[in-house]
Amino acid sequence: PAPPRARVSLLLFLFAFFVALFAEAGVGALFAPRPALRVGDATHPLGLAPVRFASDLPQPDLVWPPARPAGSEPAPGSGPPERERPEPLQRVRVRGLAAPCTLEWRFAGARLRSEAPLDVLVDDAPRSVAPGRPLDLSPGQELALGPLRARLQGPSALLLCGLTAAGKALGLLLVVALLALLGGRALLAEIGFRRPAWGAELRAGAAGLLAYLPLYGLSVALTYALGRALDLPLENHPLIDVVAREGDPRVVALVALGAVGLAPVLEELLFRGLLLQGAQRAVGRGLALLATSLAFGLMHPGFASLIPLTGLGALFGALRLTAQDRSLLSAVTAHAAFNALNLSLLVAVLGCIP
Repeated sequence: PAPPRARVSLLLFLFAFFVALFAEAGVGALFAPRPALRVGDATHPLGLAPVRFASDLPQPDLVWPPARPAGSEPAPGSGPPERERPEPLQRVRVRGLAAPCTLEWRFAGARLRSEAPLDVLVDDAPRSVAPGRPLDLSPGQELALGPLRARLQGPSALLLCGLTAAGKALGLLLVVALLALLGGRALLAEIGFRRPAWGAELRAGAAGLLAYLPLYGLSVALTYALGRALDLPLENHPLIDVVAREGDPRVVALVALGAVGLAPVLEELLFRGLLLQGAQRAVGRGLALLATSLAFGLMHPGFASLIPLTGLGALFGALRLTAQDRSLLSAVTAHAAFNALNLSLLVAVLGCIP
């Protein structure tokens, strides 16, 4: 059978990408409790936007301590017990707060940032936060900002890592089933999901990654130099922060399942299978490799990932284009080995596994 045309391949990539994305997000949305802040006797859900705390905010969602003149209605945040407010919390006026700050929900936790040095309490222990030195919080911890005491509520890291792995597995199954339904075995084989020459492809993937590691180190150094020169935020991937914060072998195992076992297969099928295939037919091999590598780098959050992972995307694409059996195995091998190396180094430094 004739290989899929460029436009069809690109449309299939977009469709499959969003199927995988919604599968992972859907599993989390169905089974993970919504993150929230417990302030006083009310529970305030957290949204995608950070919550801003300051002493002079106009039109706040919450004022603390609540002003309650004699005979007046209860102030925001002082409602009946176990009251949950449906709208996400965005603006909180805290009387006497020394410096404005924001609280942003991240994967299995929250990050507090301040525009000036600020002393806070976390579970009654003194902590400090300053520009460029955010403070990470876990669900269940209580944060004191001046007179305001708020307890962070949300899913545990163990639950979220398990749901993330389950979502990736569901996304992979749905994408493969979708492609098999639309094009059968011929389509899967054309995009590299075929029986490989195991030994040769495994060796090619490992050798390619080893050869690229010095360039990867240079790309990381360049990224940090540019970040400091341009005053850009340089943050870790959220999963790295979770492993570093939790130090739980069960969390490490679930992260490994998702990052080493499932993500490389799914991402290579999407980017080096469907997207590279379609782009190559549309603009030629060189531009296709450049475009798909940049798309791979942009898919990962943060400026710190852009240059290093764009380079890695180019490596994975080159392995796919030069594979003797036209399979994805060499690219998947290099991808999985890179993620496993990163996770192993992190675990060795932190001592997460006894």
